[in-house]
Amino acid sequence: MQYKQGDVRDSDGRVFFSYLDGGAREWWLNPVSFILKKMRMAELSREATARKYRDPITGPIMKQAAKEAMAKKRLEKPEIMMLVSIRCKCKRLGIEFNLDLEDIYIPEVCPALGKPIYKGDKTHPFSPTLDRINPGKGYTKGNVIVISHRANSIKSNATADEILAVGKFLKRIERALAI
Repeated sequence: MQYKQGDVRDSDGRVFFSYLDGGAREWWLNPVSFILKKMRMAELSREATARKYRDPITGPIMKQAAKEAMAKKRLEKPEIMMLVSIRCKCKRLGIEFNLDLEDIYIPEVCPALGKPIYKGDKTHPFSPTLDRINPGKGYTKGNVIVISHRANSIKSNATADEILAVGKFLKRIERALAI
């Protein structure tokens, strides 16, 4: 939204403000009325969309189209989808967040498990997930790495020593059963 002071005055000599929005010029007494109008227009648009979703005929079609659009975005731009979803999660839970798109790199192979990362439209054990290296910190620069969903769930709340202890235990069981 561009802002420019207008030269039109009302009968009391007050200057109107002009806001250029999408090429159209609209005149307003104050910025608050302009913002309120834009908020109301957005609300009406959301209400119209909600009515389409509730409609028994167009609703299922709209839902399916939205689902397909999201699947396409996940396939084409997984980094952007990952960044947007993490930003929303952080805002909802009050977690620190300061990442940019450049901070998210999806490798071909999971750095934790050495298996290929699956980049598809559905959740898979080897789908990419954004993991916090130090869970006590937020999603900040230098504290995140992309690993597979499987590796992230294994790591979820365990320390490195706990994971090694479980790994050694499982190796002992495998050896005992193989004999």
